[in-house]
Amino acid sequence: MTQFERRLSHTSLSSFRRCKMRYKWGYIDNHAAPSSPAQIKGGVGHVGLAAWYPAIANAKTFNPAGDIALKAASDKLAEYEREAGKEMTDIWDDIAIILERYFKWAIDADDFQVQEIEYKFELEIDDFILIGYLDGIVQRIDGTLWILEHKFTKQARVKHLELDSQLSLYMLAARASGFDVRGALYNVIRTTLGGIAATEPVVRLPVYRNNEGLQQIAREIVLQMKEMRTFHEQNGKDAYRNQIMDCSWDCSFFNPCLAMNDDGDPTPALQLIPIKEYKK
Repeated sequence: MTQFERRLSHTSLSSFRRCKMRYKWGYIDNHAAPSSPAQIKGGVGHVGLAAWYPAIANAKTFNPAGDIALKAASDKLAEYEREAGKEMTDIWDDIAIILERYFKWAIDADDFQVQEIEYKFELEIDDFILIGYLDGIVQRIDGTLWILEHKFTKQARVKHLELDSQLSLYMLAARASGFDVRGALYNVIRTTLGGIAATEPVVRLPVYRNNEGLQQIAREIVLQMKEMRTFHEQNGKDAYRNQIMDCSWDCSFFNPCLAMNDDGDPTPALQLIPIKEYKK
């Protein structure tokens, strides 16, 4: 069978598993809803950390490394502001504090040297290509290689990490790219300003996967991607909704979904969400 022309990602895989209708609207109809404040914080924060690690490696001191990283983060926020047509000073006030706390914490906590930052991968499995970015590849003082993964979130939820599909995919990608990673260093970066975040701004945990487990995960990913290919070939005609309690706060298609409950027609609400151009 010929290779599926659409490149997939962790985000598209997880969207398909979560809700077939949301996937259809986002990946077949190509609607692109504006980023939420939490997504903007995460995007700006990732850019800041991507600038921090090369800067601190070169400068060796908090300044100017911190200033360089904050400038990169500020520039990224300016992109979001231009897209939204409004200033986001409240987001900047928060993310500047969050990043500065991370920098001060990392000076003492980091026990590694950075090998790669924002490493772009293309992982070919069966007839499919998966794409994505690893936040970092680092080498610890014992010589082992690890993925460095950042998560900006209000609460340090970590119980799911042993089954986290994103980390599993990233470990598959890292090893296929020639990095013999031992596991992932998972940074939970708290986005609240007070409370425990003021004294414990980051929780870092090592996460492991063995090769046998990753082989099973790869087989399951292929099964899902085959379902996705069929879904695309049929233009998502059998899409259905998965309505759960999280939809009201974490789904950008909440309003079209709600419209279906009102009169069965999501079209007016969908017309308010821009269409993006899909790039192969």
